[in-house]
Amino acid sequence: MRYKVRLADTARADIAELVAYVRQSFGEQAAHTTFKQLQAKFKLLHANPDLGAPLPQLQMLMVTQYRSYVIAPHTRFIYEIEENEKTIFMHLVYGARQDFESVCFSRLARAK
Repeated sequence: MRYKVRLADTARADIAELVAYVRQSFGEQAAHTTFKQLQAKFKLLHANPDLGAPLPQLQMLMVTQYRSYVIAPHTRFIYEIEENEKTIFMHLVYGARQDFESVCFSRLARAK
C-alpha cells in the first residue's frame, strides 16, 4: 500500500533553506543533487513508511507516533504516520549534526 506524503509548511521552508544553503556553499549542481536525494527518499517512504526509527527522546515522554529518517549524510526528516488516512506527514527537516532538542526549542521560539 502506497502512502501519500504531505509536508508541513515548516518542512517546506526547511527544505528550501537547505537547498539554498547547499547552492550558496557548494554550487548549483550540489543543490540539484541534494534536492534529487530528498525526492528519492520521499519515494521510498511512499511504499515503506516504517523506514524511519522512533525517536527515543520522545518515546521517553510516551510520544510514539513520530519517526526519524536520515535522508542524506547530514539531513534528517521527522515525520508522523497517519494510518487511517494512509498519509505520511513531514514535520521537520534538519541537519543530522544538530541536536534534536535544540532544533525543537528553536522551532518553538520562532513560532511565537
